[in-house]
Amino acid sequence: MISNTLYKTFFVRLLCITATALFTSFSAYSKNETESSKAELLTKFPFILTNRGIIIIKGQFGSFPDTLNFILDTGSGGISIDSATAQRFNLTPTISEETLKGLAQKKTAEFIIDQKLRLPRLQINHLNFHVNDYSFLTEAHNIKIHGVIGYSFLKAYIVKLNYDQFMIEVWKPGSIAYPKEGYVLKTRPNKLAAIDATLRDNRKIDSKFYFDTGADMCFMLPDKFIKDSSVLNNNKKIFTSGAEGLGGKKEMMLTTVEEVHIGPYSLKKVPTYIFDDTYNVSNYPATGGIIGNELMARFNVIINYPNNEIHIAPNNTFNQPFNYSYVGCSLLVENGKTIIKDIVKDSPAHVAGLKDNDIIYGINNNFKNDIEEYKMLLSKTGAKLKVFLLRGNQVTSTIVEVKSIL
Repeated sequence: MISNTLYKTFFVRLLCITATALFTSFSAYSKNETESSKAELLTKFPFILTNRGIIIIKGQFGSFPDTLNFILDTGSGGISIDSATAQRFNLTPTISEETLKGLAQKKTAEFIIDQKLRLPRLQINHLNFHVNDYSFLTEAHNIKIHGVIGYSFLKAYIVKLNYDQFMIEVWKPGSIAYPKEGYVLKTRPNKLAAIDATLRDNRKIDSKFYFDTGADMCFMLPDKFIKDSSVLNNNKKIFTSGAEGLGGKKEMMLTTVEEVHIGPYSLKKVPTYIFDDTYNVSNYPATGGIIGNELMARFNVIINYPNNEIHIAPNNTFNQPFNYSYVGCSLLVENGKTIIKDIVKDSPAHVAGLKDNDIIYGINNNFKNDIEEYKMLLSKTGAKLKVFLLRGNQVTSTIVEVKSIL
């Protein structure tokens, strides 16, 4: 199903605007109106699912004709535009008193005020886009990322995500009949979605977890939750990894949780990241951490924020195995070249002699310079791969053995 990138350098923007999420022009639907009327289909269009499990939809910003790539992100408290894109459109941000909290820092938010988002056959007016540098997302996914669509959009609609057909439907809020197969999860009103889940390893723990389609992993848990709950077995294998988000990079630990229950559905040996949540983006102890889209993309999902519900139903990928590979570096695209970054000490990448800024020009017999194909090769647990490198002006090669976190 979803292939993790090499060394799980997860580019999660985590999470949120601490101020109240911004309103769309459709947020004025009254509670009585949405309860008394039937939901109405407004538009339907395809989305792209990257091999890192991230949803990308096409849209346009303001009155500009350019078609842009937006990540659909339930973990974002608003809506945002890439700083380079804002600069290209000659837009000057307004500095606000609101704060963005991310994986590695918090910062003052800047906004492009009162703009519109144009999706296929749907226009949303009066949106305030906060401005962020998303160059790291572009490098990670090898596709230009122009912005992130989050709660400011999602709170005003019912949004259906069909991963079997790669289609998204946007509905006007109202009464809706969910599919007979599936399960309805309740969420908190007027906030980012946090859903109930049960973790079982050393012991069983029930908690709420943020549902984050913009996080390309299964689970991410703050170390305080791990310590306070004693959920993990003390003999569990733990590997050093890393992530990059708002403000920079941060070391994380990678392991597995023996079993995860969401509603009536059970998943076993779930890859899980543990991190020092300096800025409390996970909102612990109110929530226990984050459920990412490597796990949630195994369900077709109906996001019904106006009614505080999320309907999930297993899709065709539900029973596919998780990716347990471990190499200990990340791959990025710079100037059209596949670059190795973030070598973890004592990892397979380190043992093989890989170095930061090495350029990969081939793996085994593959010389296509396709980062996605290289990531797929490097995610095959147990494989011994001959990696061809350009280091400075020298050509060299080495053998990388892909390990398992199990």
